[in-house]
Amino acid sequence: MGSEGDMLLFDVIARAGSFASAARELGMTPGAISRRVKTMEERLGVHLFSRTTRSLKLTEPGQIFAARCAEVAQSIKEAEVLVAREAQDPGGLVRLGVSASLAQELVLPRLREFCESHPAIRVDLVTGGSNLSIHKDKLDALVIASEPQETSIIGKILFRSPWVTVASPAYLSRHDAPEHPEDLLEHSCLVPVNLAGELRDRWSYRGEKGPVIVQPRPYISGLSIHLFDLCKSGLGIARLPAHLVTGSIAQGDLVSVLDHYPSSERRQVYLQYPRVPYRSYRATLLIDFLTASLDDVAAELHRTATGVPE
Repeated sequence: MGSEGDMLLFDVIARAGSFASAARELGMTPGAISRRVKTMEERLGVHLFSRTTRSLKLTEPGQIFAARCAEVAQSIKEAEVLVAREAQDPGGLVRLGVSASLAQELVLPRLREFCESHPAIRVDLVTGGSNLSIHKDKLDALVIASEPQETSIIGKILFRSPWVTVASPAYLSRHDAPEHPEDLLEHSCLVPVNLAGELRDRWSYRGEKGPVIVQPRPYISGLSIHLFDLCKSGLGIARLPAHLVTGSIAQGDLVSVLDHYPSSERRQVYLQYPRVPYRSYRATLLIDFLTASLDDVAAELHRTATGVPE
């Protein structure tokens, strides 16, 4: 052991009052203890103990050294207690970034379970779009539909979400449901833009005779989360990621159309987190929770969107 180990050893000897007692506590021989003390004294250039055949007393330098060694030993014990306590009941703040469309229908409903399981952890939730950044926003984790562009960030694909063409019952009560993707050209279409602001106006479908691509004229364009609400209000037909609409389809607020022409594209959702040599235990818990709780989302979304297993 180095000097730190010698200090811990010396603390035990000073408290035990004899080499024999210290040896029993440490599982060493008295001879090994004596040799270690002699080596320390030679390195420090002082006598730490005044020895007789019947007693072992600290010298004045030994008393000074023993006081410092006791402080080191106490600091180590306190650190061990803190680490053990954090492992049992971790506390502190974690910052979680989530793109808006993923937060509302996907992450927030699951976040309650994490908070209930770890009541000492405080979550600072940061939502937004393409402006979200692990480094700029000082995030411990980020759930977003884009892969990281920096090697200092780890990106794990959580799931791939198929696109689903939907309309509200109110809209379909006023308009005939499209039977072929090309029928969309005659409808009011709500066309999403990606996080970079680019229009997603090429809608690809798989037909019996091959792929079908249509380019509807946008009646309204915007982020998927905003089109989601407008679609439910009956303003038009939208093509949105399955993770955003499956709940509303199940509740009857939206109706899936063009089921015989499933989307040929999927939106990849990533969990991003910093590539660091040390990660706090609470951040690790959050990352592991998000990975596990979203593990089955891909298959679930595929079945809901298409009615067939992935």
